[in-house]
Amino acid sequence: MVYEYQELRQKVRDVWLAKCISGNIGFNLECYKEILDFKHIEDFAPEDMKPNDDLDIQLAWVDLLLERGPEIEAGELLEKFIECYEFDFSEYGYAKRNYKRGILPPLSGRYNNYFAECMGCPIRAEVWALISCGNVGRAMELAAKDGMIDHGEVSILAEQWIAAMEALAFAGRGMLSVIVGGLSLLPQESPLVKAVRGVINAYRDGEAWRTVIENVHREYGSGDGTYVVVNMAIMTAGLLYGGDDFDRVMTLTLNGGYDTDCTCATAGVLFVMVYGLEKIEKKWVALADGKIVTSTKNLKHSLGNFDELADATMKIILYGVESGWNGEVQITGAEHVERLAISARRSSVAFETQYPDGVELKEGEVKRAVVKIFRRGSKASECDVRSIIPDSLQFVSFPPERVALNEKGCGELCFSVRLKKNLKVVPDSNVLSFTVTVGGETAEHKVGFVGAQIFRLSAAFADGFDLRGKENLDALPQDAVRTWGGKKFLFHMDCNEYTNNWVRFDHEYLAERWTEEYFDESFAKFRPCATEEDFLRIDKTCSFKGPCVVYALQKLYRPEEEKVELHIGSSDPYKLWINGELIAFQQENWYFSPYNQRPRVKLKKGVNRIAVKLLRTGKTQEWAYVLRKYPFNHVGCIATDGKYLVE
Repeated sequence: MVYEYQELRQKVRDVWLAKCISGNIGFNLECYKEILDFKHIEDFAPEDMKPNDDLDIQLAWVDLLLERGPEIEAGELLEKFIECYEFDFSEYGYAKRNYKRGILPPLSGRYNNYFAECMGCPIRAEVWALISCGNVGRAMELAAKDGMIDHGEVSILAEQWIAAMEALAFAGRGMLSVIVGGLSLLPQESPLVKAVRGVINAYRDGEAWRTVIENVHREYGSGDGTYVVVNMAIMTAGLLYGGDDFDRVMTLTLNGGYDTDCTCATAGVLFVMVYGLEKIEKKWVALADGKIVTSTKNLKHSLGNFDELADATMKIILYGVESGWNGEVQITGAEHVERLAISARRSSVAFETQYPDGVELKEGEVKRAVVKIFRRGSKASECDVRSIIPDSLQFVSFPPERVALNEKGCGELCFSVRLKKNLKVVPDSNVLSFTVTVGGETAEHKVGFVGAQIFRLSAAFADGFDLRGKENLDALPQDAVRTWGGKKFLFHMDCNEYTNNWVRFDHEYLAERWTEEYFDESFAKFRPCATEEDFLRIDKTCSFKGPCVVYALQKLYRPEEEKVELHIGSSDPYKLWINGELIAFQQENWYFSPYNQRPRVKLKKGVNRIAVKLLRTGKTQEWAYVLRKYPFNHVGCIATDGKYLVE
């Protein structure tokens, strides 16, 4: 592939501008989960420019690429993300929390991340397509590294698909060819591929747009407005049915609902790459083509407008071509252009940590870790290792002080740990530090384990049959009561009643006045339980079958008095007390979300006594909470300094 410099620069500039224009057009209706009926962009687009993570995070990526070039690792991206983008909502917050716990990519995006299949990484694909300049393999490789920092498989595939489509669009393909060509590079059994292919087939069969979108909502819909599969299908429909009419592409994409700023942003980029920026009405271009409005912070390079962003991107492209990283591309007419000088020295050592037994530590469990060491450049056949272990852990099998490297420069550092015996307090974060020296160069690496939350659980409480309105046996009809041995019994020979049981949320199976003395007495009597991830699940911790109530108690240590925002998710009714005060409750069955309720509370310095009344009415039930820094406002990070008292 041969490109003339100025023509390529204009294409790059147009892509960045299209991303900004189109994402802003979809901004106002973000996560509206119904089919809409707007006729034109003017009916719904903002009148001014808004900062948007669709572009914001990619500015941080460009800034990093200017320092280090295109041969970057996922861990570097996550570090840059934390440095430059303060927002901590949804998958962003959970990935950053994992990083602070020493859990690095690829696990940082998958572990304990409810939002692992959401839109946060597919919206960041443009930079990889642009710097790869039509090299589909390179674009997909970098998209995968990016996606894994805060997402799981389906969202990573979505980012790879978008990067592949945008790379294919460099070759001048038509829209349907670009969509189908990108899709062919993904695993065909993926739900993403099935959803998008369904839209393509319906389009080819002549089905109406609204019928297609109704089917997408029914088949792939989600309570989460950022679920990636439904959004990618909606975007595909907008592109195909909108054709070469930008107003129609934007309006149909937004009318499909859900994560409209993201779907419009990517649809707009693909539209411009296939049909050209001149197909966009000039007033939308003029609104965006000035200073870039962004929430990104701490950038080291000036990326304040689209000329600066285009010039920076072109420097990275040229570096990739001339260094041999992108051998499929040639660029002419670039003799006058200043070349990129890489300012950050690349480490000759890379790491990847695997957890064969998982990352959570519970009392008595032994967990293994395998740290893969990759040597770059140096011909050293071994490396020296020094380790530091936190006070909460002890080695079961010690890491070696020297690791052999094979002819490809790879070696493995293996060890196992457990919580120290008779530990009184279990920290949330337990991070080991390793210093590895290869060929005279030293590199640092962290391996984190999560201390499972400690609760004490009561026995399960339930009623043998439905007692609602039947407490006074004397008031019941004669055929509903039987007397044996001088005692009255509720007569229950109904099939449902002798194959089921009932539970009353408003009934106090235990006294629910959690004074400090009563709490501590109960805590001593209840049985210990360690959670999985953030979740308290009755079916995972209790062998009782059927509807029931369980009380859970936790002693949470905080180093200072602080006001926090609790983010609570619950599928079933619950009550939550902290230090004797009722803080939150839910009386209905809801679909679980980590944001079901968000009470604000002041925690005291020292031990905070948390009591939860959990109700299960079906086979399964989920309850979880995290502490967020106050005020949250989408930037309050999830606390990782919690400590759970065992006794």
